Amino acid sequence: FDAVIAVSAKLEGELVASGIPTDVVHLVRNAFPSGGTALGRAEARARLGLPAGVPIVGWVGRLSQEKAPDIFVQAAAASDEDVHFSLIGAGPELEPCERIASEAGVHDRIRFHGQIEGAGNLLPAFDVLALTSWTEGTPMVLLEAMSQGVPIVTTAVGGIPDILAANEARLVEAGDVAGIANAMRDVLSRPELARSLADAARSRLERDFAVDSWIERHIEIYRSLVRS
Repeated sequence: FDAVIAVSAKLEGELVASGIPTDVVHLVRNAFPSGGTALGRAEARARLGLPAGVPIVGWVGRLSQEKAPDIFVQAAAASDEDVHFSLIGAGPELEPCERIASEAGVHDRIRFHGQIEGAGNLLPAFDVLALTSWTEGTPMVLLEAMSQGVPIVTTAVGGIPDILAANEARLVEAGDVAGIANAMRDVLSRPELARSLADAARSRLERDFAVDSWIERHIEIYRSLVRS
C-alpha cells in the first residue's frame, strides 16, 4: 500500500514495528458527531425498566472475555448497596456473569438487558458508563458517552488513553476490581467531579474527534498520494 491509516497510536506503533515504513502510516483517530438524538434520563430509564431514584452504572458491549463483563459484575459486588447496575449486550459470558451476580448476592441490583438496537441513545440513563475491557481499539461506546455527557470509568487499554485523559475520565488498570469499584464510587459520590469529567470529555470530542476534520484529514492523505 502507498498509505495505511491507523485509528490509534497503539495500532500505529504495532504497524511500524511490523516493518511498515513510518512515512506510509498515518494516524487518524475515529470521529463521532457531538450531540445527537439521545433520550432524556427519565425516558431512557423507563425504556430500560430501571428505577428512577437510584444511582446507576451502565456497561455496554459484547459479553465476551476480552470485554471483561465479569470484572464489571465483580466490581458491582464490591460497590455500595444503593447502587444499581445495567448491562446492555449479548454474548457467551452472559451465564458466567449471571452466576457471579447470584453467588455475590447482587443479582437484585443488576439488570442484563441483552442486545438493544441503538443502545447509544440510552446512555443518559446512566450516572456513569463503565468499560472494563482487557483490550480495545477505539471503542465507539466511549465516543457516544462523551457526546451524551455521561461520566466515564474505563480501563486504560489499547487506544483508550488516546481519546481520554485523566481529567476526562477515571482511568483504571485492567482487571483491577477494587480500583474500578472505587473509581465508580468516587464519581457517583462527587457530582462536581462527574460534571467536570463529562464536560471535559465532551470538549475533547468536539475538538479532536469532529467529523469535518476527520474527513479533511483523509482528503489531505489522498492529495499527498496524488502529488507523489
